[in-house]
Amino acid sequence: MASISGYSIPKGWKVLVWFRSIHYDSELYPNPMEFNPSRWDNLTPKALSFLPFGAGSHLCPGNDLAKLEIAIFLHHFLLNYKMERANAGCPLMYLPHTRPKDNCVAKIKKSQEPRGVSADQQLASSESESVMEALEREYTVLNYGVRAMAINLPGFAYHKALKARKNLVAIFQSIVDDRRAQRKAGNYYAKKKDMMDALLDVEEDDGRKLTDEEIIDVLLMYLNAGHESSGHTIMWATVFLQANPEAFQRAKAEQEEILKRRPPTQKGMTLKEYREMDYLSKVIDETLRVITFSLTVFREAKKDVKINGYSIPKGWKVLVWFRSIHYDSELYPNPMEFNPSRWDNLTPKALSFLPFGAGSHLCPGNDLAKLEIAIFLHHFLLNYKMERANAGCPLMYLPHTRPKDNCVAKIKKCGSAKA
Repeated sequence: MASISGYSIPKGWKVLVWFRSIHYDSELYPNPMEFNPSRWDNLTPKALSFLPFGAGSHLCPGNDLAKLEIAIFLHHFLLNYKMERANAGCPLMYLPHTRPKDNCVAKIKKSQEPRGVSADQQLASSESESVMEALEREYTVLNYGVRAMAINLPGFAYHKALKARKNLVAIFQSIVDDRRAQRKAGNYYAKKKDMMDALLDVEEDDGRKLTDEEIIDVLLMYLNAGHESSGHTIMWATVFLQANPEAFQRAKAEQEEILKRRPPTQKGMTLKEYREMDYLSKVIDETLRVITFSLTVFREAKKDVKINGYSIPKGWKVLVWFRSIHYDSELYPNPMEFNPSRWDNLTPKALSFLPFGAGSHLCPGNDLAKLEIAIFLHHFLLNYKMERANAGCPLMYLPHTRPKDNCVAKIKKCGSAKA
């Protein structure tokens, strides 16, 4: 029996959590019935106070894609069209979803020619192989030292990371300078705009363009957010699969079945096929649980609080350690064991599976990361096998769990690539 706001809810009763009552709560959102995008200017929603896509383990996996689709539509609509509703005062229907009774009958008028830009971009597509190798080398040093003890003395990881960042900034600065010069001289030609072009072209509402420092900061951020997490998880997924032959064979068989159903005219993997990878998705989730790439989140106590017998004074910084959740034996029996089948009938409780964080700070690229991992594993399982040079190599745990030898291995092709 649970009591909430004076109401008793017997065990076994079904409960509907009405999200609209949260979104229309005037304590959270003043004048909640008013459409006011500016309310978000300085608003950081409290945990579980903004739930358009649900929350926890039942968060809609397509939330980022949905927002992207909406933004693309509105981008073109705002630039090129206007709408005149036939009956602006039409009453509303509220079930199954809120909509005008006339289904929003309206005239859509074209106002000008389309001016949209392509979103198919790369980081810096014209750079040489030597430049890309230098970026990878310096980024590796930066990544290993960025979470180390802040000891800025020669020989320490943090000192090396600071030097690596300076080197990365210098490399990116030369790329920015070169691209600006080419564009100014009119001798830069590219079939598609890459990210560098997009950053050079972007303007604020007041017409201000990004400074070189801002452009370089964005590029550095993308190096981490767009590469490290996916690459690290891919490494461990291949390691775990090679160490667990039964899981490897089951995952491979699933990919072979998908390949058999693929039309001969189709090139590459489709989103439909990705959604059919039931067991592989469990392999990915189990890998994310075991390695826990996002180790922690930083929070601040807003008032004095007691948790499990510990007193946390107001203003103290708190680290929420995700690995302790993922290794909780009450949530995940035999938590140290890599076992994708544990997900067959498992629906994680809210906030019990946090590979990408949670709430308003949920990683916005979580679906893209899982898609990248699935694409790699699809091709790897069908065409390759891995032999580690030192399978019993000890581990390092910071900044992320990894073998001390960086997983030195031989990758052998076991058949002609068909995927």
